Amino acid sequence: MKYFKIFIFCFFISSFLNGERILVIFKNLPKNLETKNLIKKNEKYKFIVLDSDVESAKELFPDAISVCKEPKVKAFYDPNDTYFSYQWSLSEKHYNLSYILDSKVDGDGVRIGILDTGCAYEDFSIPSNESSLVTSTDGKYHKFSDFDNINFILPYDFVNDENHPNDMNGHGTAVTSVIASHINNSFATAGIVSSPTVLVLRVLDEKGEGNLTDIVDAIEYGVANGCKVLNLSLGGPAGDSTGWTPLHQAIINARNNGVAVVCASGNEGVGQLSYPAGFEEAISCGAVDYNFTRTYYSQYGTNLDFVAPGGVVYQDNNGDGDYDGGILAPMIEITDSLANVSNFYLYWLEGTSFSTPHLSSLFALMFSIGYNLEEIVDIFISNALDLGNSGYDSEYGYGYVKPDYIFKQDILTKSINYSSLSNLITFSFFIKNDSIIIDSFKLKSLFKDEILNYQKDGKIYTIDLSVEKSGIYNLTLYGKKDGTPFLQEKSFGLKNVLDNSTFIFGGDMTLSSNNSFLLFDDSNSIKIKTDSKVKITKYSNESERLKVFSNDVEIPVIRYEDRVEFYVDKDSYLRFFISNEKYEVFKNTKTFLLKDKELNWTGEEYFIFDRSGRIVEKGISKKVSFKNLPYGIYFLKGKDILWKIVKLF
Repeated sequence: MKYFKIFIFCFFISSFLNGERILVIFKNLPKNLETKNLIKKNEKYKFIVLDSDVESAKELFPDAISVCKEPKVKAFYDPNDTYFSYQWSLSEKHYNLSYILDSKVDGDGVRIGILDTGCAYEDFSIPSNESSLVTSTDGKYHKFSDFDNINFILPYDFVNDENHPNDMNGHGTAVTSVIASHINNSFATAGIVSSPTVLVLRVLDEKGEGNLTDIVDAIEYGVANGCKVLNLSLGGPAGDSTGWTPLHQAIINARNNGVAVVCASGNEGVGQLSYPAGFEEAISCGAVDYNFTRTYYSQYGTNLDFVAPGGVVYQDNNGDGDYDGGILAPMIEITDSLANVSNFYLYWLEGTSFSTPHLSSLFALMFSIGYNLEEIVDIFISNALDLGNSGYDSEYGYGYVKPDYIFKQDILTKSINYSSLSNLITFSFFIKNDSIIIDSFKLKSLFKDEILNYQKDGKIYTIDLSVEKSGIYNLTLYGKKDGTPFLQEKSFGLKNVLDNSTFIFGGDMTLSSNNSFLLFDDSNSIKIKTDSKVKITKYSNESERLKVFSNDVEIPVIRYEDRVEFYVDKDSYLRFFISNEKYEVFKNTKTFLLKDKELNWTGEEYFIFDRSGRIVEKGISKKVSFKNLPYGIYFLKGKDILWKIVKLF
């Protein structure tokens, strides 16, 4: 067995700055901003970067929201000095690459942005300003041979502000290989995405370090140029988000544009995530070893979403006496002095840097068959292998996403679209199993029982439904699998705009809205299609512990002894979890059968709601009058009080 030793290396670089990079964030960017020390200006997120010091910048901009040293980020990996000749993370037990290939899901057409140290993606003469940072036998950067299948487009170097983001460190090349190395070519290692399109976005220098605002620029660049997945195997110190607001805003913008920003949780092994993984809108990824156990270095805590193979180099997976627990990946040759960009070797590596591209790959595969971001997140949560405590926990998040779990269905619901104006519902199904033949689709409810027309485009079947009345509907697909009849059902609820009644669902939840909405129950989540505000009441004996997540982000709720109340105003995937933490609840809840036209009150502000959740009256008084309200059921709410009022006259 041959061993290669990797050293943690640093280079001294003369600084062209007299001071430090100071990040100044404004509520409104000053007009006619002129300063000789200006490095960067961003009008969208209202910040500048100066060559200065904190105190001078504060004096120069006294009205700024924040003035601080620009946060630094670094690559999350731990180079080690042993390697072995196979990839356990792609075995049947884990990411099951054979299953992915058999499923014929290849990631074709999905743009993946890799924000890292660059990549060995081209043969290119080393520029003079980089010649002292690397060594080469012929004065050139070289493309790694196992990347010949990758469609590299629109590369950019945000460190040097030019178009050739070649790798002077090796980290970005290794991360890229996990996602996109050529499969079935009898050379080196295999990636996960067999038809990859990659944007190399260099945001980290030859030491694996970089500036926060370069990452902001790279995210904006990736979103503007059509990336659906952005891989960030990098981050800052655990739990510290000081000065990170511009990056948070960029991630929010990316998510709102349907882009998955997949971030490494960090390598400090503590119960707090590093940022940007710690932001709710990011998709955060921790690391597990061969045995599905959280690795010693993997950070965990609030907002951790998933875990994936990150490896432990000094671990013997199969008991043969050799260390083979890391992630096998290529890097440029690391020497005692400069990195040699002419030579490539395979190394055993470990870190959340390498769990993250595993998860990014699955996002790319799912995007390629037509799912949108929130649908993918919902599928991952619903089908993840549950590790640690039952349900969501801060050590493993929602769990470990296995390809054979998310692709196991013969028929995948590709998309569901709903127009509240026309009450038109469009279902799209992807037939993954070639042995399935579709015969018909049928819609059934109290109001309808009919065979539906459909359109076929290859393996995709599309159905348009025009549903007018509120109610529960059942859509059934009939067909044959290997010649044997089978069926698949999907139930959904529709609340029509003309129906003002409260919608009762599942016996423990009510929904009300002035407009229409569409509702699905997939056992693990409640899916709502709406473009207007919907009030939701979830009844539970553990309301003080109940947490509600919408699209993987916890949302605020009002808690009462027997329920929680909250609102959604856009398409949402809802999940409910019982937390170990207790929260305050409104305990003063009563039901009154109104005998008089007025009720004695506390003198504080009050609100009267009707059954749909609409405020019908409010005020501040020691008496609350109902004399102008018709008979019916109302809710009287104060700061710590909620009364149900039944008016019969």
